[in-house]
Amino acid sequence: MSQIATMMTLYTPDKENISSLPDHWDIVKFRVKKSLAIADILDDNKELNKEKFARVCMYPNERNTTSNYMSSNQNIVFEVWVHHSFDETDFRMSMITDRLADLFQGKEIEDVGEMRFMGGRHLGILREGKFVGYRVTYGIGDFQW
Repeated sequence: MSQIATMMTLYTPDKENISSLPDHWDIVKFRVKKSLAIADILDDNKELNKEKFARVCMYPNERNTTSNYMSSNQNIVFEVWVHHSFDETDFRMSMITDRLADLFQGKEIEDVGEMRFMGGRHLGILREGKFVGYRVTYGIGDFQW
């Protein structure tokens, strides 16, 4: 999935291109997670919660059978968590979910297959209104093992 993390760091015209910064991978590691890693967002005592940030968590979700017993359909979830001040200022949540659609919808991803948009929904508000979340689900079909 390193291809996905690299793709998500590509330049967006109205935001700084972080790939040219010396701490590029530290920024990516903190903001792009390959699991549902939001415990630090939920913890009121963390020093981190004084910082405003956005995070994308990606993880596998439902896997369903197909007519072929040797294959299945797999859903991949992207949860986007954004500090409310970013979303209020520039609709950051929409910018990130739109970027995910640009990167993945109908695209062939190496070692994964074609990603199909399955749906999205608002996840609500965390930490007394400081973070808002949105879940986008993509499916990959006929995954064989």
